[in-house]
Amino acid sequence: MRLAALVALAVAGNAAAAEFLPKYAPEDRPLATPLKRAPAHVRSAPAPDFWALIPYYEGMRGPHSASAASAAMVLNALRQDKRYSSADELIGEEALLKATAARGWADRLSGDKPAGVDLKTFGALFEAALSTYAVSAEVRTIPVDGDAAAVRKLLADNEASDRNFLIALYKQSVFTGDPEGAVGVYAPVGAFDAARDAVLILETDRRWYEPYWVPLGAFVDASSALRDAEGKPAGGLTWIQAKKKPSTR
Repeated sequence: MRLAALVALAVAGNAAAAEFLPKYAPEDRPLATPLKRAPAHVRSAPAPDFWALIPYYEGMRGPHSASAASAAMVLNALRQDKRYSSADELIGEEALLKATAARGWADRLSGDKPAGVDLKTFGALFEAALSTYAVSAEVRTIPVDGDAAAVRKLLADNEASDRNFLIALYKQSVFTGDPEGAVGVYAPVGAFDAARDAVLILETDRRWYEPYWVPLGAFVDASSALRDAEGKPAGGLTWIQAKKKPSTR
């Protein structure tokens, strides 16, 4: 092979290497750790939310539908004790958006410049979905603006039971290092490992990512990084608490 051709191949190889961006950057100290590399907590601890949610884990079907995908997962987990007939379907993103069409959820996720779903609106839409599917639960939206102690308590309370769930709204690029992910994304919290102060994100952007752990500090930072047009906190958590069934005698 001629020398010029060898040089060209070497230059092309160096360019390709320079353009390589690891899935979770920076590669020498990534914030996100894929679940497959750190499965100890869900194997050894009860991890009630993880086991309630994982049977229904799926990614968003549309480019902007993380809110609907997250809600569908949690709604199914809230109905985990339901006695299904052979004709009963699980709740999927498409069915959920169709069932809540009157509330305009799908409209917010479509078009060239979708309006999206802010934290307060998501809480209202989730309440509408609860009514639609006859699921009894309370919903509370909690903006996050740097208070790690308060967030840690919520995560610890959430980890104690499979009767409550947290859905996070965060800036994805804080976790992944990918500048194209500098957008708000919804995803359920799969678990909280208090010994490591690590939060498991059931990432809804399944085309690109898998479930991953992030440090508590990064989790708070990613929610705090989202701001509305007025500079107010826009990221945060939605707490969903199943209501106790009335006792019977």
